[in-house]
Amino acid sequence: MTTRYQMKEMPDLQGTGEPITYPKMVMTGQTGTRELAEYIAMTSGFSKGVTEGIICELGEALAHEMGMGRSVKIEGLGVFTPALSLRPDKEREETGKNATKRNAQSIRVGGVNFRADKDLIRETNGWCDLKRA
Repeated sequence: MTTRYQMKEMPDLQGTGEPITYPKMVMTGQTGTRELAEYIAMTSGFSKGVTEGIICELGEALAHEMGMGRSVKIEGLGVFTPALSLRPDKEREETGKNATKRNAQSIRVGGVNFRADKDLIRETNGWCDLKRA
């Protein structure tokens, strides 16, 4: 199956007057847990139900480990690291002698950063048959 891409224009932040372009893959949909479990079941000896359960448990295990202050590395997939942010109703901490300081109740996990393993990138590239959209 052919994967399509488009060339997008980036804003000229350096003020050179020349637009900078970059390729962006055209997404054709999203695969969910069930579809992923079906694919794994077709290509392995595991049943769809067992595979789906393991995927769900993986999510729970990732949340637990990151909640304990650890990043999680899954070989062939990548590294997951929690990212902190301020609660929406809180202002940034100021510097200075009499400045207001943020406490733990002002901070939450606002996201998860993911750094893909080189093997995942290489494998993904191997499945791509790119054509310009």
